[in-house]
Amino acid sequence: MTENDNGGSSPVNQQEAYGILGISAGDEPEDIRRKYHRLMHMYHPDAGGGKETHNHEMAQKLNEAFRLLKREGFLAKKNTMRDWGIRENPAAFCARKLYMEEELFGDEIIVDTGAMGRFYWEPDMEPFALLLKSLGEAVNGLIEGAVDERQMRCKAKLLHLLIQEYVQPYECISLLYPLEQTDTEHVKLCRLHCHLKPDGKGNIRAYQEEQMRVLAQGSRLYGYVGQALIGQITFAEDYLYYLVTPLFLQGAAEAVLQVKDIKMARRKNLPYLSAEMSLRIDQSKMRDLTARINAEIAHTLKVYTE
Repeated sequence: MTENDNGGSSPVNQQEAYGILGISAGDEPEDIRRKYHRLMHMYHPDAGGGKETHNHEMAQKLNEAFRLLKREGFLAKKNTMRDWGIRENPAAFCARKLYMEEELFGDEIIVDTGAMGRFYWEPDMEPFALLLKSLGEAVNGLIEGAVDERQMRCKAKLLHLLIQEYVQPYECISLLYPLEQTDTEHVKLCRLHCHLKPDGKGNIRAYQEEQMRVLAQGSRLYGYVGQALIGQITFAEDYLYYLVTPLFLQGAAEAVLQVKDIKMARRKNLPYLSAEMSLRIDQSKMRDLTARINAEIAHTLKVYTE
């Protein structure tokens, strides 16, 4: 192990990466991914257990080891997408180009893998920013012509729809966050950090210390106590909007919110409150919305061209 530029340790060769992940050179890519996911759920900082520092350091090592093997395996062999578990949505409206990040002389660069397909987003393989780049190019292929305000609105709507076709909410949450089993077999619990922006009235009432219900309205999430709207829920990570909100709109999720550090927010006059969302996901209620989204994409394009 050597020290990296950030002061942390990182693997310098495959052998050290194998040791961190507890695998061997002959293991299949999908087996490596499964082992990585199990370890990440064990050591993820959000798993808690009073070992947050240790968890954070180990999670960083696991990420670095997996990225090294991914870079030397996946990027070196462009025909191994399916070996590494990258699945496709064959019913999606259009194909997209797959980009990856590569390290060159200590800098991360964007690499065109040469692959075109209807690839689902895999958070541990493709940064969300590169998914947006890929789908942005796909949208540009659907709409051509002069750039004007009407075109920009149409492109923004199409991008939003395509993201929903290529992001599988439950699968991505399972990869990124520890899930807890509940007393119901098909229901899992996930805890997410978020912010609550008060409703603009400027008063943070005492009962905000209590748990709030989370409700979805359109593409936004809100915190309620009884019938009283307290404020809008936001996430620091943009991708979480596309993971959490669709589950609510399908009726496959419910959540409560626990607001934290209200006194500090008042003292610092912050425009938002820190909170923890306890998200219950009912797998039995999830459904594939690709057909409905395709119809909306087709309608959007028809209206634009008329």
